[in-house]
Amino acid sequence: MKNFILSLLLLTTLSISAQNNKFIGEYELSPSYNIDSNELKKSLNINNDNTFSFHYYQNSKGMLSEKSLYGKGTWTAKGNYIYFHTQESDLNEKYTLNFNNSKAVFKSKHLRDKSSRIIIPNLLFIKTDIFWMERVKLDRQ
Repeated sequence: MKNFILSLLLLTTLSISAQNNKFIGEYELSPSYNIDSNELKKSLNINNDNTFSFHYYQNSKGMLSEKSLYGKGTWTAKGNYIYFHTQESDLNEKYTLNFNNSKAVFKSKHLRDKSSRIIIPNLLFIKTDIFWMERVKLDRQ
């Protein structure tokens, strides 16, 4: 009986960690906006140690200087949703973006979909306090 419970517990733990691994990777705004020397990039790295880092870069002809913003923190997952958390200790002179109250949904080709269509896995921010990140879709690279 002990072996059965131990096996069940181990199987549950492995399945939970395997589900979180589907989110790991680099995501970017695709295509990156680069027209007539105007450039806009948004990139998000989700790490397997449940941390993330974000970089926003903008350089436009009309701007006097280029703009870079950074954010970092931790993430948790429930189903296909990723919740981002930023602690006070994550914020400093470089990392100024606070991703608290941010939620994204992970979208990919369903396992039962046997069609030949290509669906790039992506994250869609559905809730965030960073107004320019609302409804932003970042594709996995």
